[in-house]
Amino acid sequence: MKSTDLKRILYTVSDNVRHLLFPRRCIGCGKLTEGLSAHTPFCTECSSTFDTEYNSCCSDCVKQHRACRCFPHTGTKYPQYHLLPYKPGSKKYAVTAAMLLRIKDVPDRDTVLFLAEELKTLCQQIITENGYDPAQCVLAYAPRSPKNYRKTGVDQARALTQALSLLTDLPVVYALRHNKNDRIQKNLSTAQRLENAQTSYCIIDKPNIYTTLSSKHVILIDDIMTSGATLMHCASLLTKAGAKSVVCLTVAKST
Repeated sequence: MKSTDLKRILYTVSDNVRHLLFPRRCIGCGKLTEGLSAHTPFCTECSSTFDTEYNSCCSDCVKQHRACRCFPHTGTKYPQYHLLPYKPGSKKYAVTAAMLLRIKDVPDRDTVLFLAEELKTLCQQIITENGYDPAQCVLAYAPRSPKNYRKTGVDQARALTQALSLLTDLPVVYALRHNKNDRIQKNLSTAQRLENAQTSYCIIDKPNIYTTLSSKHVILIDDIMTSGATLMHCASLLTKAGAKSVVCLTVAKST
């Protein structure tokens, strides 16, 4: 039995026990709702709203977001895939915003597993569209700042990546480290975000990290892409460390 198979069994058993003790809540609004499951995690109202958000189109390429490849910065060499739209401070994409906020603030496994299951399809699409050998593909993520991790106990990108690894059998390479930089990315301009990203992330200091990344196709995970500064810099670091290619994959892209 593979270690991933054992992890899946343990996850299933622990989830069943957890939901006996703590009934499922809608991952959109948080309300206790009868009949919820891993495949139907929304109440009726949130399900309808999520379907609208899921099937909405990019304003630039007019494709559904999961088919959109628009990157905030033109000329980047790193392809991006995302699942949903997100607009900060707006009620337009309310369910997406609620899910993203929840996985940032609390260790919400139901929401993480649902989003990872949705990302699995895009992950398989990345491998197929780019002609990658799955055996040469690995997952990596842009880690959260130490300050925010201490505050919440959550690193949402790591949680998504580990869940996605469980679903796809792709290994996680813990390649990136977030330096102790306390500047809040969302409060910065695009130029400041680029500068901040360059001082915030580096390749982790491990003896075998360059060998591990050598000639690998890396799928780089994060929760939201806003300016793309963090993903571009992290992708550049991974490439310099030996990755053959890097593709960015996020739950949402800011519109």
